[in-house]
Amino acid sequence: MPAMMRKIVSSMREADRAPRRRRLFENDALQGIYDFVFFPIMVFLPSSWVSAIGMTTIRDHRIVAVKQYIRGLLLDVGAGWDNRLVEEYGNGVGFDIQYWEGYGGIGSRRLAVCRSDRMCFRDRQFDTVTVVAVLNHIPNREEVLTEIRRVLKDDGRVILTMVAPWISWINHNLRLLYDPDRDRKWDEREVWGLTDPQMGTLISGTGFKLDQRVSYFFGLSMMYICSKA
Repeated sequence: MPAMMRKIVSSMREADRAPRRRRLFENDALQGIYDFVFFPIMVFLPSSWVSAIGMTTIRDHRIVAVKQYIRGLLLDVGAGWDNRLVEEYGNGVGFDIQYWEGYGGIGSRRLAVCRSDRMCFRDRQFDTVTVVAVLNHIPNREEVLTEIRRVLKDDGRVILTMVAPWISWINHNLRLLYDPDRDRKWDEREVWGLTDPQMGTLISGTGFKLDQRVSYFFGLSMMYICSKA
């Protein structure tokens, strides 16, 4: 790859990590129209570039959709480098299987690191557990959901977000040059996404029942709100 192209790709990768967020309109309806009209641009560009032109990023759409259904003490599974959902919600803890030191230049006070199938939390500790856009990247999904059931209160709720495999495949391939998921080794059990029937099987097979199914991000993503069966 020519030096100039490598520099551009490196810049795009760093930009995709940047936490900068910006809206063009204060009015939600106007912002929604703007996002919808220029949606094709969003899927090509790094997140901070999308924010720079006043669009709502894909991640912002997820956070907004999920936050309105959280209640009580939160555990966010696969919280990522900035533990953003917990930081914005303000009451809970996020955890991941690795530290993200130096990634994006931001750390989190509320980020725990432990095994996802042996969580370092007490039984029935959390009111809400969220798994946002990460379940398809967890190889041992059944074991992790079973462990989530252990740390969830009896009247608690689990919020899972997922995208169809074909949508995820297109999105990742449009971002091929700077997609961070291309830089790491994939486990053979990871998948691009999970279908609605696959999600239903996972939910019922790990001791949960589906209470509500909510689409967001122009109907391209799905949120599953579940409770203990």
